[in-house]
Amino acid sequence: KGYTELGFTAANDLSAVGFSGNYALGANYTAGTKAPSYYDYTGTKVGQMSTTGCTGIGYGFRKFATDENGVIIGSSLGISSGEQWIYKWDDVTANPSTYLSFSMASLGVTYSPRAAGINISGSLSGNATITMAMAQKTDVIVWKVTNGTAGAPQKLTSPVTFGYYASIEP
Repeated sequence: KGYTELGFTAANDLSAVGFSGNYALGANYTAGTKAPSYYDYTGTKVGQMSTTGCTGIGYGFRKFATDENGVIIGSSLGISSGEQWIYKWDDVTANPSTYLSFSMASLGVTYSPRAAGINISGSLSGNATITMAMAQKTDVIVWKVTNGTAGAPQKLTSPVTFGYYASIEP
């Protein structure tokens, strides 16, 4: 199916894609709660993920990733000097829980963090690496997950400046 047939209308609606269980996920900034929508493999929209209990998502969940078991994490676009959150869903029908939080201070930056993209390699219930590129910056934030527990963020520097949408595969 085409872009508009899948329900995307704005040029930047589809800023992230992923797979969880028997579903393909697509970020959809202009749809309903601004949470990712999920589709069966024929391209039929089945639903939209829950935002119950989420705060600070005025710009919607434009960035999300799935681990090797289909667990989903997502963050808003950001652009806040205050605390921001990364939420976790066990599957497409689950309610989200707060997974990580970060701020200018915890990341060691002097600008309002704006996520360009988020990625996971591994299993969030075991061992994984989460990376988040910062839009219009050279910073890459890395969280190591060991035995299901995420450690403190580490800031790395890329040799290139990222655009507004970028992925760094761990």
